[in-house]
Amino acid sequence: MNSILFSKKPISSLFPTTQSTIPNFGNYVCVNLDGSNMVMCSQGGSPAGDPYTFLYWSDNFGETLTKATIDGVINQKFFGCVAISGANAIAMGRKTSGGTNNFYLSSDYGKTYSIASGAGTGSGINSLITMSGANAAYTAYQQEVYVSTNYGATWTSRGYALNNTDLKMYGNYLYLCALSPSGGLFYSTNLGVTFTKSSTNVFTNCITQIGTTLYVGGTNVIYKSTNNGVSLTAIFTSTSIGTTMAIASCSGTSNDFIIVSNDGSGIAGGKFNYSNDGGSTFQQVTFDLRAWTLHATPTRIVAGNFANLYWGVNRYII
Repeated sequence: MNSILFSKKPISSLFPTTQSTIPNFGNYVCVNLDGSNMVMCSQGGSPAGDPYTFLYWSDNFGETLTKATIDGVINQKFFGCVAISGANAIAMGRKTSGGTNNFYLSSDYGKTYSIASGAGTGSGINSLITMSGANAAYTAYQQEVYVSTNYGATWTSRGYALNNTDLKMYGNYLYLCALSPSGGLFYSTNLGVTFTKSSTNVFTNCITQIGTTLYVGGTNVIYKSTNNGVSLTAIFTSTSIGTTMAIASCSGTSNDFIIVSNDGSGIAGGKFNYSNDGGSTFQQVTFDLRAWTLHATPTRIVAGNFANLYWGVNRYII
């Protein structure tokens, strides 16, 4: 069945009964998937009075959510971002509107967190964070890249304070997307000790990987790389793609599956486009949403923006 069905209801309608009165999910929702486990956090636009900003976890792709325990407290607000790799998760942010940014670590799929002793503080709450095994990296717009090799316990600056728009770690490779000035795709094979700019000099917004193939979103174009980012090839160019905000991918039944969210006016102004043939063609989904974060598996798609979280069934794959 070659279609994608998104739930038209915001995630508030999918909360457990005790959360059903929450009007929306806040600002800059961060979502990460690993198998059937998901950890997430919401940063409210008005932290001091925000009643629905917490770290959550889910084992059913967001259909139901449970508040995480932070430093032994279940009902603990949290403003920041989160990443997961296997059972380990790292949350970076602060627990009060005027608090200090810190790193909080979990080893049970984001269900419970404790502050990382001696980890220092993060550079910002509106940040990009990524994780692979014990290695992790984070950055923020126009701020440096930091790397950890011990599940987020300690961090080291790597520089590269560019107009960073995406940061992803896949195995031993670390990828950085950046806009002007000095924009492009940067890749590192040594955890950010050094970065090399792709020989294809184009601005990039977001990146995803299937196997050893990279798919990179630009403006009105999707790029592909089969040499770990050394060079990029434009595989689909159309104004329907727009300015890509987020890109996700997974293995399809016969080819790579790719889904892209583009920019738009307001919360509902963006559009989704998807490809089930490895990016040769894209089709637009009849569901308007400007998504800041997007993840796909063979059975589910999860999208978050600055108002709500949405989940959909990947009907093409199943």
